[in-house]
Amino acid sequence: SDEFALIARRNEAVFVLGLAGIGKSAFVSNSVADKLRKKPLIVKLTRGHSADLLCRQVIQRAHTVQPPADADDGHLLRLAIEAIRRRSDRFFLFLDNLEEALDGSSHLLPYLETFLSALLDSHPDTHVVLATNRNPDIPARIGAVSDLLRLAGLDKKYIREEIELLLGDSQQVAAVMCSAEISELIRMVGGHPLAAKLLASFLKVKTPQQLNTGAEWHGFELKLAQYVLQATDEAVLNDTEKLLLQVLATVREPMLLEDALASKELALCGLE
Repeated sequence: SDEFALIARRNEAVFVLGLAGIGKSAFVSNSVADKLRKKPLIVKLTRGHSADLLCRQVIQRAHTVQPPADADDGHLLRLAIEAIRRRSDRFFLFLDNLEEALDGSSHLLPYLETFLSALLDSHPDTHVVLATNRNPDIPARIGAVSDLLRLAGLDKKYIREEIELLLGDSQQVAAVMCSAEISELIRMVGGHPLAAKLLASFLKVKTPQQLNTGAEWHGFELKLAQYVLQATDEAVLNDTEKLLLQVLATVREPMLLEDALASKELALCGLE
Protein backbone atom coordinates (compact mmCIF):
# COMPACT_ATOMS: atom_id res chain seq x y z
CA SER A 1 0.00 0.00 0.00
CA ASP A 2 2.81 2.38 0.86
CA GLU A 3 4.62 1.56 -2.37
CA PHE A 4 1.43 2.31 -4.31
CA ALA A 5 1.06 5.63 -2.48
CA LEU A 6 4.59 6.66 -3.53
CA ILE A 7 3.97 5.67 -7.16
CA ALA A 8 0.58 7.43 -7.24
CA ARG A 9 2.15 10.73 -6.16
CA ARG A 10 4.19 10.85 -9.35
CA ASN A 11 1.90 9.06 -11.81
CA GLU A 12 -1.72 9.28 -12.88
CA ALA A 13 -1.84 5.65 -14.07
CA VAL A 14 -0.62 2.60 -12.16
CA PHE A 15 -0.39 -0.91 -13.64
CA VAL A 16 -0.74 -3.57 -10.90
CA LEU A 17 0.97 -6.80 -11.99
CA GLY A 18 0.70 -10.19 -10.31
CA LEU A 19 -0.08 -13.88 -10.78
CA ALA A 20 -3.66 -15.06 -11.15
CA GLY A 21 -5.12 -15.45 -7.66
CA ILE A 22 -2.52 -13.22 -5.96
CA GLY A 23 -5.24 -10.73 -4.94
CA LYS A 24 -4.88 -7.86 -7.43
CA SER A 25 -8.59 -6.99 -7.57
CA ALA A 26 -8.97 -7.14 -3.80
CA PHE A 27 -5.84 -5.02 -3.33
CA VAL A 28 -7.12 -2.29 -5.65
CA SER A 29 -10.69 -2.34 -4.33
CA ASN A 30 -9.54 -2.13 -0.70
CA SER A 31 -5.98 -0.92 -0.12
CA VAL A 32 -5.78 1.41 -3.12
CA ALA A 33 -9.23 2.82 -2.42
CA ASP A 34 -8.14 3.48 1.17
CA LYS A 35 -4.90 5.21 0.11
CA LEU A 36 -6.61 7.39 -2.49
CA ARG A 37 -9.65 7.94 -0.24
CA LYS A 38 -11.84 7.35 -3.26
CA LYS A 39 -14.12 4.59 -4.52
CA PRO A 40 -13.19 2.50 -7.56
CA LEU A 41 -15.21 2.94 -10.74
CA ILE A 42 -14.75 -0.65 -11.93
CA VAL A 43 -14.79 -1.95 -15.51
CA LYS A 44 -13.82 -5.61 -16.08
CA LEU A 45 -12.25 -5.93 -19.52
CA THR A 46 -13.04 -8.92 -21.75
CA ARG A 47 -11.94 -10.17 -25.17
CA GLY A 48 -15.19 -8.78 -26.55
CA HIS A 49 -14.49 -5.21 -25.49
CA SER A 50 -14.33 -2.35 -27.97
CA ALA A 51 -14.08 1.44 -27.81
CA ASP A 52 -17.84 2.02 -27.70
CA LEU A 53 -18.48 -0.70 -25.08
CA LEU A 54 -15.71 0.59 -22.79
CA CYS A 55 -16.90 4.19 -23.05
CA ARG A 56 -20.52 3.26 -22.44
CA GLN A 57 -19.58 1.18 -19.39
CA VAL A 58 -17.57 4.08 -17.96
CA ILE A 59 -20.51 6.42 -18.59
CA GLN A 60 -22.89 3.96 -16.93
CA ARG A 61 -20.63 3.37 -13.88
CA ALA A 62 -20.31 7.15 -13.45
CA HIS A 63 -24.13 7.43 -13.38
CA THR A 64 -24.21 9.68 -16.42
CA VAL A 65 -26.96 9.72 -19.06
CA GLN A 66 -26.18 7.39 -21.97
CA PRO A 67 -25.93 9.01 -25.44
CA PRO A 68 -28.08 7.79 -28.36
CA ALA A 69 -27.33 4.40 -29.93
CA ASP A 70 -25.94 6.01 -33.10
CA ALA A 71 -23.29 8.11 -31.28
CA ASP A 72 -19.85 7.69 -32.84
CA ASP A 73 -16.72 6.54 -30.97
CA GLY A 74 -15.24 10.04 -30.75
CA HIS A 75 -18.38 11.44 -29.11
CA LEU A 76 -18.55 8.50 -26.69
CA LEU A 77 -14.89 8.97 -25.76
CA ARG A 78 -15.41 12.67 -24.95
CA LEU A 79 -18.47 11.86 -22.82
CA ALA A 80 -16.66 9.07 -20.94
CA ILE A 81 -13.69 11.33 -20.13
CA GLU A 82 -16.02 14.11 -19.01
CA ALA A 83 -17.92 11.65 -16.80
CA ILE A 84 -14.65 10.62 -15.07
CA ARG A 85 -13.59 14.25 -14.63
CA ARG A 86 -16.93 15.13 -12.99
CA ARG A 87 -16.51 12.31 -10.46
CA SER A 88 -12.76 12.79 -9.94
CA ASP A 89 -13.16 14.05 -6.37
CA ARG A 90 -14.77 10.79 -5.21
CA PHE A 91 -13.83 8.07 -7.72
CA PHE A 92 -10.84 6.60 -9.54
CA LEU A 93 -11.06 4.39 -12.65
CA PHE A 94 -10.18 0.72 -12.13
CA LEU A 95 -9.75 -1.38 -15.29
CA ASP A 96 -9.56 -5.01 -14.20
CA ASN A 97 -8.36 -7.99 -16.29
CA LEU A 98 -6.10 -5.84 -18.47
CA GLU A 99 -4.59 -9.00 -19.97
CA GLU A 100 -7.81 -9.34 -21.97
CA ALA A 101 -6.93 -6.08 -23.76
CA LEU A 102 -3.38 -7.12 -24.73
CA ASP A 103 -2.37 -8.71 -28.01
CA GLY A 104 0.05 -11.63 -28.41
CA SER A 105 3.04 -9.28 -28.05
CA SER A 106 1.62 -7.75 -24.84
CA HIS A 107 0.83 -4.44 -26.58
CA LEU A 108 -2.34 -2.61 -25.62
CA LEU A 109 -5.13 -3.17 -28.13
CA PRO A 110 -5.78 0.01 -30.17
CA TYR A 111 -9.13 0.84 -28.55
CA LEU A 112 -7.65 0.82 -25.04
CA GLU A 113 -4.49 2.71 -26.03
CA THR A 114 -6.65 5.43 -27.62
CA PHE A 115 -8.89 5.60 -24.54
CA LEU A 116 -6.01 5.79 -22.03
CA SER A 117 -4.05 8.34 -24.09
CA ALA A 118 -7.07 10.64 -24.41
CA LEU A 119 -7.99 10.28 -20.73
CA LEU A 120 -4.47 10.92 -19.41
CA ASP A 121 -3.95 13.84 -21.82
CA SER A 122 -7.04 15.46 -20.27
CA HIS A 123 -5.39 15.37 -16.77
CA PRO A 124 -8.55 14.05 -15.05
CA ASP A 125 -7.38 14.91 -11.50
CA THR A 126 -7.84 11.27 -10.47
CA HIS A 127 -6.04 7.99 -11.04
CA VAL A 128 -6.39 5.10 -13.47
CA VAL A 129 -5.44 1.71 -11.99
CA LEU A 130 -5.10 -1.33 -14.26
CA ALA A 131 -4.72 -4.90 -12.94
CA THR A 132 -3.08 -7.59 -15.08
CA ASN A 133 -1.37 -10.99 -14.81
CA ARG A 134 0.80 -10.20 -17.88
CA ASN A 135 3.57 -7.63 -18.07
CA PRO A 136 2.22 -5.03 -20.54
CA ASP A 137 4.31 -3.25 -23.16
CA ILE A 138 3.29 0.32 -22.29
CA PRO A 139 3.46 2.94 -25.09
CA ALA A 140 5.82 5.87 -24.40
CA ARG A 141 2.97 8.38 -24.39
CA ILE A 142 1.21 6.51 -21.57
CA GLY A 143 4.43 5.38 -19.89
CA ALA A 144 5.45 9.00 -19.29
CA VAL A 145 2.66 9.36 -16.70
CA SER A 146 2.43 5.77 -15.44
CA ASP A 147 4.37 3.18 -13.48
CA LEU A 148 4.12 -0.51 -12.64
CA LEU A 149 3.57 -2.05 -9.21
CA ARG A 150 4.36 -5.75 -8.90
CA LEU A 151 2.34 -7.59 -6.25
CA ALA A 152 4.58 -10.18 -4.63
CA GLY A 153 3.42 -12.85 -2.21
CA LEU A 154 2.31 -12.24 1.36
CA ASP A 155 4.64 -12.63 4.32
CA LYS A 156 4.66 -16.10 5.93
CA LYS A 157 2.87 -14.88 9.06
CA TYR A 158 -0.12 -13.72 6.98
CA ILE A 159 -0.21 -17.00 5.07
CA ARG A 160 -0.23 -18.87 8.39
CA GLU A 161 -3.01 -16.65 9.69
CA GLU A 162 -5.10 -17.16 6.52
CA ILE A 163 -4.75 -20.96 6.74
CA GLU A 164 -5.70 -20.90 10.42
CA LEU A 165 -8.80 -18.78 9.74
CA LEU A 166 -9.90 -21.04 6.88
CA LEU A 167 -9.47 -24.21 8.96
CA GLY A 168 -11.55 -22.83 11.85
CA ASP A 169 -11.03 -23.14 15.59
CA SER A 170 -10.61 -26.58 17.15
CA GLN A 171 -8.06 -28.70 18.99
CA GLN A 172 -7.34 -30.58 15.76
CA VAL A 173 -6.54 -27.32 13.96
CA ALA A 174 -4.27 -26.26 16.81
CA ALA A 175 -2.37 -29.55 16.47
CA VAL A 176 -2.02 -29.03 12.71
CA MET A 177 -0.72 -25.47 13.11
CA CYS A 178 1.82 -26.57 15.73
CA SER A 179 3.18 -29.48 13.70
CA ALA A 180 6.78 -29.43 12.50
CA GLU A 181 5.69 -29.92 8.86
CA ILE A 182 3.34 -26.92 8.64
CA SER A 183 6.22 -24.41 8.54
CA GLU A 184 7.74 -26.19 5.55
CA LEU A 185 4.36 -26.30 3.78
CA ILE A 186 3.88 -22.56 4.38
CA ARG A 187 7.36 -21.90 2.95
CA MET A 188 6.48 -23.86 -0.19
CA VAL A 189 3.24 -21.88 -0.63
CA GLY A 190 5.54 -18.97 -1.47
CA GLY A 191 3.25 -16.22 -0.19
CA HIS A 192 0.48 -16.92 -2.74
CA PRO A 193 -2.95 -16.31 -1.09
CA LEU A 194 -4.77 -18.68 -3.45
CA ALA A 195 -2.20 -21.40 -2.73
CA ALA A 196 -2.84 -20.86 1.01
CA LYS A 197 -6.58 -21.30 0.44
CA LEU A 198 -5.95 -24.46 -1.58
CA LEU A 199 -3.57 -25.78 1.11
CA ALA A 200 -6.22 -25.19 3.80
CA SER A 201 -8.73 -27.26 1.80
CA PHE A 202 -6.16 -30.09 1.49
CA LEU A 203 -5.45 -29.95 5.23
CA LYS A 204 -9.12 -30.62 5.97
CA VAL A 205 -8.72 -34.18 4.62
CA LYS A 206 -4.97 -34.82 4.85
CA THR A 207 -2.39 -34.41 7.59
CA PRO A 208 0.64 -32.10 7.21
CA GLN A 209 2.80 -35.22 7.30
CA GLN A 210 0.96 -36.70 4.30
CA LEU A 211 1.11 -33.43 2.33
CA ASN A 212 4.82 -33.05 3.00
CA THR A 213 5.59 -36.14 0.91
CA GLY A 214 6.74 -35.56 -2.67
CA ALA A 215 3.79 -37.19 -4.46
CA GLU A 216 1.09 -35.41 -2.44
CA TRP A 217 2.77 -32.02 -2.74
CA HIS A 218 3.24 -32.54 -6.47
CA GLY A 219 -0.51 -33.05 -6.80
CA PHE A 220 -1.07 -29.81 -4.91
CA GLU A 221 1.31 -27.94 -7.24
CA LEU A 222 -0.45 -29.29 -10.31
CA LYS A 223 -3.86 -28.10 -9.06
CA LEU A 224 -2.49 -24.60 -8.44
CA ALA A 225 -0.76 -24.51 -11.83
CA GLN A 226 -4.00 -25.64 -13.48
CA TYR A 227 -5.87 -22.70 -11.94
CA VAL A 228 -3.22 -20.18 -13.00
CA LEU A 229 -3.17 -21.52 -16.56
CA GLN A 230 -6.97 -21.59 -16.80
CA ALA A 231 -6.92 -17.87 -15.99
CA THR A 232 -4.58 -17.31 -18.96
CA ASP A 233 -6.18 -17.18 -22.40
CA GLU A 234 -4.24 -19.56 -24.64
CA ALA A 235 -4.54 -17.04 -27.47
CA VAL A 236 -2.09 -14.73 -25.70
CA LEU A 237 0.65 -17.38 -25.41
CA ASN A 238 3.33 -17.37 -28.07
CA ASP A 239 4.60 -20.56 -29.73
CA THR A 240 7.60 -20.85 -27.39
CA GLU A 241 5.41 -20.59 -24.27
CA LYS A 242 3.01 -23.24 -25.60
CA LEU A 243 5.94 -25.52 -26.40
CA LEU A 244 7.37 -25.06 -22.91
CA LEU A 245 4.02 -25.98 -21.35
CA GLN A 246 3.82 -29.09 -23.55
CA VAL A 247 7.26 -30.23 -22.37
CA LEU A 248 6.33 -29.67 -18.71
CA ALA A 249 3.02 -31.51 -19.18
CA THR A 250 4.89 -34.46 -20.74
CA VAL A 251 7.58 -34.66 -18.04
CA ARG A 252 5.10 -33.89 -15.20
CA GLU A 253 7.92 -32.72 -12.92
CA PRO A 254 9.38 -29.29 -12.06
CA MET A 255 12.37 -28.52 -14.30
CA LEU A 256 15.18 -26.01 -14.52
CA LEU A 257 15.08 -24.02 -17.77
CA GLU A 258 18.54 -25.33 -18.60
CA ASP A 259 17.24 -28.91 -18.32
CA ALA A 260 14.17 -28.07 -20.41
CA LEU A 261 16.49 -26.99 -23.22
CA ALA A 262 17.46 -30.64 -23.63
CA SER A 263 14.35 -30.77 -25.82
CA LYS A 264 15.48 -30.18 -29.42
CA GLU A 265 12.56 -27.88 -30.17
CA LEU A 266 13.18 -25.74 -27.09
CA ALA A 267 16.92 -25.69 -27.69
CA LEU A 268 16.21 -23.86 -30.97
CA CYS A 269 14.53 -21.06 -28.99
CA GLY A 270 17.53 -20.36 -26.74
CA LEU A 271 17.64 -19.72 -23.01
CA GLU A 272 16.50 -16.07 -23.27
